[in-house]
Amino acid sequence: MPKHIDPLAEVSAELERRKGELPKLAKEVGMTYDTVLRIKNRENDPGYSKVMTLHKHLFPRASAMKAKASV
Repeated sequence: MPKHIDPLAEVSAELERRKGELPKLAKEVGMTYDTVLRIKNRENDPGYSKVMTLHKHLFPRASAMKAKASV
């Protein structure tokens, strides 16, 4: 199992899986729908903070475990 996990790949795959929920999801995380859509489609180079905000929202358990492990 690889130690390096690509948050952008995880987020974009999960956004693809939840594509019908993107407008609601964008509102919940405080981003525009267009921004979330661009991240899903891997257009441009999204900011790290935007990707991590989505990652924490989409994978709350994984983000909490990662935070505990880094302490």
